[in-house]
Amino acid sequence: MEEAEKLLNRLYEVLPEKEGFECHVFKVGSYNSLASVYFQLHYDANTLAVVVLSTPSFFEATFKPWLQSQQLVGESPNELAERFSSGPMQAYFTQRFAKVKEAMLPIEVEVLHDFDVQSNRRPRVLMTTCGHVSGAAFFYRPPEDALFWLTCLVAARDDAIAVGKEDGRRKGRRSGGGLYHTHWIIQNAEGPDSTSCMASYTDKARYGEMVSAMLPIEVEVLHDFDVQSNRRPRVLMTTCGHVSGAAFFYRPPEDALFWLDPETQKVKRRMGLSLHPKFGGHFAFRAVLIFPHVHLPVEFKENRPPMLLDTIEKQNEAIALFNEHWKDGRFRNCGNPVETYSDLQLKYFALPPLERWSVIADWFVEKR
Repeated sequence: MEEAEKLLNRLYEVLPEKEGFECHVFKVGSYNSLASVYFQLHYDANTLAVVVLSTPSFFEATFKPWLQSQQLVGESPNELAERFSSGPMQAYFTQRFAKVKEAMLPIEVEVLHDFDVQSNRRPRVLMTTCGHVSGAAFFYRPPEDALFWLTCLVAARDDAIAVGKEDGRRKGRRSGGGLYHTHWIIQNAEGPDSTSCMASYTDKARYGEMVSAMLPIEVEVLHDFDVQSNRRPRVLMTTCGHVSGAAFFYRPPEDALFWLDPETQKVKRRMGLSLHPKFGGHFAFRAVLIFPHVHLPVEFKENRPPMLLDTIEKQNEAIALFNEHWKDGRFRNCGNPVETYSDLQLKYFALPPLERWSVIADWFVEKR
């Protein structure tokens, strides 16, 4: 831990708070325990990692003088803008974290920027998860359990369906039909067929007899365990049950997961948001620094982020503001932040990157 503390003290000097930075420590294993397989970091579980964020003071205290210094003699503001095709903010952090890597030598550092993506366009790392496990900012999630249960309803495993059907038959049919059903399972439980006894019964016995009995009328049978080549069910049994009047199908609240964008008329999935205990939404994750050869003690515990929004209503309101009204910046004030972005910053970040130059035009004069 002593080595890690020395390294972190050096990092705090390289990325000081007075320049608008905060660094929060976590173990790679803590992140991996929450991230899906698509976003895992392939290092030892105790590997030291740090998530870096920018605070409200960064924009005017650090970014402004750096961008002004990039203007060449005789270069107009428009010419300056043309040189930053990916935007000046990305250029700044690419340069800044390259210097961080140099400053930390001979210790190896891998930098994962907030704009780095994999070949499939997925982010290389989940910044909000890093922020949460490190204690930097609490991540408020949409009610994902609703999506989980919807998936379970549509793609339930064959054996789970069979158990449910079996229970239903035993409760609903206690006469000869139920006795026949139980007797058939006992007889065939040890048979050579590799499929479940319930599937064998419905496929070979009962429905086979039904198809024969209906001749010459043709009947096509779609079993509850039949799937397509992509493992999706051939038919949605719950929907059939609902439209036929057999059983009411209660859907999860999709409006909690998806919303209709009035501008594009496209249905979009809601995203969660992170709120800082001091800055609310007036901050940004910038990078994750990984130190492959530096390990934290097994007993190391990250700080826990404070939950500022202590009711479901407050959380849902913040998530709705973040997804549906992000341009007006109201989501940033959730949690009653004590330090916020300036009006100039709010205008700057509310615009697409190529339109932001007009907001900061008065930062520049033509150098002669």
